[in-house]
Amino acid sequence: MHLVCIEHRVELMVECPGCDRPPFGGTAWHTSRTGVTICPAFDTLSSGGRYRRRCLTDFATIEAPTVFAEVVKAQANLFDLAARAATAREGLVESCGTLGRAQTVLEAWLTIIDRKVNAARAPRLEVYMGALLDADAVLSTASLVAAGREAVRRQAFGQNNELAPLASDTHVRSKPRNPLIVAITLTGLRGRFSLGAELSHRLGSERPRYPDGVNPTTRLLQASDGRSALPLAWIPQVVDEGALGVDAKPELGINSPLGRAFTATCLARYGTDRPWGRLAIALGLPAMSATQFRTHWWAIYDAKLWPAYLAALDDLYHRIHETPPTVDYQRRRLEVAEVDELLRACRQAAHRLGDTARPRAAEAMACRFWLDHTGGHSAFAQAPLGRAEPPDLLSSSLSIAIGQELGLCSDDDRSARPP
Repeated sequence: MHLVCIEHRVELMVECPGCDRPPFGGTAWHTSRTGVTICPAFDTLSSGGRYRRRCLTDFATIEAPTVFAEVVKAQANLFDLAARAATAREGLVESCGTLGRAQTVLEAWLTIIDRKVNAARAPRLEVYMGALLDADAVLSTASLVAAGREAVRRQAFGQNNELAPLASDTHVRSKPRNPLIVAITLTGLRGRFSLGAELSHRLGSERPRYPDGVNPTTRLLQASDGRSALPLAWIPQVVDEGALGVDAKPELGINSPLGRAFTATCLARYGTDRPWGRLAIALGLPAMSATQFRTHWWAIYDAKLWPAYLAALDDLYHRIHETPPTVDYQRRRLEVAEVDELLRACRQAAHRLGDTARPRAAEAMACRFWLDHTGGHSAFAQAPLGRAEPPDLLSSSLSIAIGQELGLCSDDDRSARPP
């Protein structure tokens, strides 16, 4: 990829004008005693005599064509990036308005150049220069959106976007895709995906990427991009009030029980292709929540808050990764899934502590224990817990007694709160 001399701004010689051999491309260059600027290759066109005649063209007498400043700049940028990747592979460099590992950004340059050169029927110096200019024009833009527009204008990723395809998983898995090129492609599709696709491709991130498992690769732009989707064990039925921090009117209901359950479901979907039905079952949500979620999402979308919502969701996703919950919410939901068993445990625990619990009191007790234990909300609790009026707090002794009746772990952290 050394095409031009940056200091003199001229093309480098691709072949000797006398014999059409590439300079320093044969053994004659290593065995001849001629000067370094003299071509020692044998002239294959000469005939007669016992020995072949050498070319002996003096490169110092040949005038090299000058090149445009854009080509020199692109060559200098590529060399600078290669030098930084050689000295610090994991060091961050700026490209397309974001920071990425130098080695990954360099691979994006070479991927664009390689695609265009291989697509040419007869690669010549002009083709290599055009590919170098395309890579520089796309990857030196100020943002991922601008890079996507430039890539489309120059067809830098191919007519069918083969460098970062949006096709079947098998097609995407055919080879590892460069994460910078993938981020450029996906950023340009914001607002054109379905709700599920926007969540699975992490379009709330500054560097969107394929869902987990679709295109496994060790190449990353930043270390945080290697974080996997949140396990269901880290996600409560509803997130804590104000967890997103989106500035929205109260009428939208983002901090309502339905809105907080929708946020938890989006977190469970974020970065994966988990089916919506499986998520509802895993979080203990009723079947009717699907229709309510759709209405809630349309309200956010019509208020033009969906991009801000996605960005806040991505921020919450990273906060949970940095400080994971101390409890397993998925296990907790399964432990108290049998309401009759929970009611029986509450009655026996109250009786053991000297309090004869009435049916309504047992239901209220069970509802409060279920809320504290699972991080859920009474609006989504099973009957009859959903109709009960739980107390604000259960005594520590009663809570421990109920847990013992259910056979729960005594060392479980009951003071944990949802994220």
